[in-house]
Amino acid sequence: MYQMNEGTLAIPAQWRDESLHVFVLPDETTNLVVNRTPTEPGQAAETVYEKTLEQFSTHLTGYNEVLSWELTLAGVPAPALEYTWQSPEGKMHQVVVMQVRGNLLLTFTITAAEVLSDARKAELLAVIETFNAAEPATAEDKAGRHA
Repeated sequence: MYQMNEGTLAIPAQWRDESLHVFVLPDETTNLVVNRTPTEPGQAAETVYEKTLEQFSTHLTGYNEVLSWELTLAGVPAPALEYTWQSPEGKMHQVVVMQVRGNLLLTFTITAAEVLSDARKAELLAVIETFNAAEPATAEDKAGRHA
């Protein structure tokens, strides 16, 4: 049974949970997206992070890294990266915080059109740092017990 805030769904066991959570700030030009992506079995977290960062630089037009650092989420290191790129809609300013948990890569992505102010970035990073990991789902729960 897949649990989300609004209720539950009987999702077949062979389906994979790649759900997104999208939070739009009152200014309507900034958002926080939390998603989960399955990782390859046995792949080291560092390898997952490296491959993800490589995808950014390869697939995002005009990609420019601004800053990289490390946070701690739920007691575990989490790489963070700030960058800009050019989307069809215009310049995007993003910060991504990544953490491998079990067989999933969790990404917390802050996106602002044009410029992300230092104050807004700090505000959103403070929200991300409140992340507390849930207990891993059992096989019966599938991989999405706490959506």
